[in-house]
Amino acid sequence: MAETPEDLIAELEQKNIKHTPDEIIWIGRDAQGKVVWLENGDQDRGAEHILGKQKDFEGRKVSKSEILTLVVSAITDGRLIGRQGKSRSIFVVEFGGIEQYISVEIASNGYIIGANPSNKKDILRSLK
Repeated sequence: MAETPEDLIAELEQKNIKHTPDEIIWIGRDAQGKVVWLENGDQDRGAEHILGKQKDFEGRKVSKSEILTLVVSAITDGRLIGRQGKSRSIFVVEFGGIEQYISVEIASNGYIIGANPSNKKDILRSLK
């Protein structure tokens, strides 16, 4: 039987992980099985912060209404290929028929802090 969002929120509560249930707009597991979630947030973190990068995503042919779906898809279905700085994971995922490179910052507790499109040339150069 599939886990429900309520099951995952209960897991956060059981582990005493700080979260705001009423603000959670998505919760699931990453490829390693860790609970990760996205809250509405504000200008510095969460969905509002990510949506503030709308122009960057539009350059990748991703509309504002698709941004959060892309970020979740990168975390859940993408392949981790590297790091951006110390705190962001870079994923590659096919989205809308296009290979997308997305950098996502996830706090150690699983909270999705931010995300932005990554430049493929910079990623490939850093992997050499």
